[in-house]
Amino acid sequence: MGFPAVTLCNINKVYKPAIATFIEKLVLRGLTEERVEQFFSNLSKLVQPEYVDDVFPQTLTILKELNYTTEKLINNEVDSVFEQLDDPVHRVSGAGQFVSLEVLLHVSVAQYVAYTRSYYGISVLIHSPEDYPQASATTTIAQPGCDVILAIIPSVVVSEPSVRTLALKQRNCFFQDEKKLRTTEKYSFQSCITECAVDTIVKQCGCLPFYYSEIHLKDFAGKTRQCNLQDVGCLRDNRHIISSLQPLSVTNETVGMKCPGCLPSCSEERYGVQSIIAKRYEADNLISSYGKNLTNHVTLKVHFKDVTCLKYRRDIFMTWDVTTHLRCASNTEVQKFLQVLCTTVLTIIDI
Repeated sequence: MGFPAVTLCNINKVYKPAIATFIEKLVLRGLTEERVEQFFSNLSKLVQPEYVDDVFPQTLTILKELNYTTEKLINNEVDSVFEQLDDPVHRVSGAGQFVSLEVLLHVSVAQYVAYTRSYYGISVLIHSPEDYPQASATTTIAQPGCDVILAIIPSVVVSEPSVRTLALKQRNCFFQDEKKLRTTEKYSFQSCITECAVDTIVKQCGCLPFYYSEIHLKDFAGKTRQCNLQDVGCLRDNRHIISSLQPLSVTNETVGMKCPGCLPSCSEERYGVQSIIAKRYEADNLISSYGKNLTNHVTLKVHFKDVTCLKYRRDIFMTWDVTTHLRCASNTEVQKFLQVLCTTVLTIIDI
């Protein structure tokens, strides 16, 4: 079983040094530094939709005059955080903290501008490597001065080939190679729901949020614009729809997303998590094995809890009573024989 994907998202969405140039230009146009920072704080609402404040229109007008759009601001921010690793693929064949993924994270408390929560920290998401990391997959929040240990408890559901012989309506699930998706090569229920969410957002608001990569959504590349702060109101008004599924028996589009083509996965890997979060002693922040002050850092360790996992098997089987019923329904002679046999058995038991 493969190691899960670990996605890290700082609660702050705008890195303060990255907007220094914009602040200088906007101050020269008559805005105060506080108002500019207040404008950039609105960018977090593209992730956590809320209504923008009255600072937005004036600042946006000046930015457009300087040939800066919301899309340019976001792309400038996003492109600067990716770094290609020389050897990004590593494998682990054991369990426990000594064979864990260990990461030292700097929370950059002093650089917070646009944050989605009322505290400092980094969201840690544990999910399948095949699935898009949704905020709903958040396992824990890693905060400055803390050690975070996540023990993964894996389980796997495997459907035998015989399950394929059942009609789709009977088994109510898709195999990984049975339905093609836009975002992944292998089908999974979570990936299907993600695509359904994208379709719903585009239908309701006419735009695509920046955190859904167009590289993986080729159907939208060049056809759908990126959501900007003018779309935040629409995203907020429809977030209850995007966050829920519409039951098949309901036709009201305001209840939730309509995703009839998304069925559960016949086979899947699941990752349960046990977390330990501990505040470090002040002395340990100053004297650490990393050779630096860890007051504003988080140490994160992710490992398998055990070398074994729980495996569930989904298969087709028929009990003797079902088999007998089927035979009796098609052969009256067999039915009479079984009636006689049953009477004989009852007589013997009666004695």
